[in-house]
Amino acid sequence: MIWLYLYRLVVLLVSGISHGAALWGILWFGQIFARDNGVLTGDYIYTPVDLAVMAAALQLIVFLVIISPLGSFFQKTCLPVRRMSKREAEVLEPLLDQVMFSYKEKTSSRIKRVKLRIEDNTDSNAYAFGKNNIVLTSGFFREYQYRSDAIKGVMAHELGHLHHHDLWFWRYVAASGGVLKLIHAVLTLASVITTKASDIFVAFLVISLPVMIAQFVFGAFVYILRVPERALDMAGVFLSQAQEYRADKFAADIIGVEGMISFLESVKKGECFTEIGFLSMKRRSHPPSELRLEQLYDHPEYEVLVKKRSVIDRQKKIQKKKRSMRRRENWCRYEDNNYIPL
Repeated sequence: MIWLYLYRLVVLLVSGISHGAALWGILWFGQIFARDNGVLTGDYIYTPVDLAVMAAALQLIVFLVIISPLGSFFQKTCLPVRRMSKREAEVLEPLLDQVMFSYKEKTSSRIKRVKLRIEDNTDSNAYAFGKNNIVLTSGFFREYQYRSDAIKGVMAHELGHLHHHDLWFWRYVAASGGVLKLIHAVLTLASVITTKASDIFVAFLVISLPVMIAQFVFGAFVYILRVPERALDMAGVFLSQAQEYRADKFAADIIGVEGMISFLESVKKGECFTEIGFLSMKRRSHPPSELRLEQLYDHPEYEVLVKKRSVIDRQKKIQKKKRSMRRRENWCRYEDNNYIPL
């Protein structure tokens, strides 16, 4: 998995450089525009090096804010999640305690406490965010609330993402362009406000039109300068699939393969892909469930599961045979070489 960390480093560097170049370009053209309109005089002209230092400083400040607890708070407020109800907590919290106990017992636990949250969504899904948050959809809870093994498997899978800091990496990549996203958000908000105001007062069209043009030009400018990062994002699907395989293995290591196999077998039944072409199939962030199951079948715990199931199946056959014999004995008795119903 060393290549995963090398890929992360390359993506982070390219993202930071491309965002920094875009920010430097904004400062450079902004200075030219301000100078041509008489806002800046000759005493306030900055050299390209000065602008590069300013861009790097702004980028660093916003980067630190986004990866701080304040950034985590804003991330949580932007997601459609809520706390668990009492009924949900009664089912999920004991299962999470079992997963965390096994996690702390079998690994060097980096995460001391996990917060479970619910997203009201009819789709059956789960994901993690931040440093210690796991989200289950209400559709997932409704479908799997009586299958504790599947719930524990998914919890352990998402815990694997948190344990390996998979989400921190993408958070760092997003934070490297925090200044540009902040500027674009401000321009978008200003465009919406002025457009709504122009519906009431036609005079606001004088302000609304330039703001809309500025938003469009800025978005196009940043999009072009971020082409290298976007190209790496498209290639990042291979990184994402490798992370999913690793999270599956992590879950199997701490709680066994039964839960993950149970969940993936259910997902596989409703899995339907309509992409056409080899590259289209490769753009999926999650590999097909059958390939994920194939990896779990090779796990050492799978042999233990097979033996356990064979013993259970044998016991069920014996019990079924005994019940059949008891029914036969209760139904008939032997008398004068004839079976007579009782």
